[in-house]
Amino acid sequence: MGFWKMKRKVLIVEDHDVLRKAMTKWLSDTYPELEFIKAETGEKALELSEKMSFEIAIVDILLPGIDGFEVTSKLVDKNSKTEVIILTIYDAEEYKERAFTKGARFFINKKDLYAMVPKAINEILNHSPGG
Repeated sequence: MGFWKMKRKVLIVEDHDVLRKAMTKWLSDTYPELEFIKAETGEKALELSEKMSFEIAIVDILLPGIDGFEVTSKLVDKNSKTEVIILTIYDAEEYKERAFTKGARFFINKKDLYAMVPKAINEILNHSPGG
């Protein structure tokens, strides 16, 4: 009997439907070995984190309700192994500092999405026990 391994989970927290769906499709095609779970709000992301663990969370800063900084902090507090990639249109230095203070590992501008998100994911996967 073979050993069945559960897919490692990635949480995508993005309130814009088109971007969330496109990013999920693109990343699912790029990383078929990962399972991508979507959340359109910070509250939904935290609700999902109560039911399952995520190796990676890709989190937008500007979300309705709980913002991405708070989501990052709570995800990392809940599971210190969750690596957070902040994805945003804002490039202000104070946002970067706040993101890293809250526990994010990467801070990526959305204009660099296609170049930088795979690099961040690869770095996380190559340095994690499951990778």
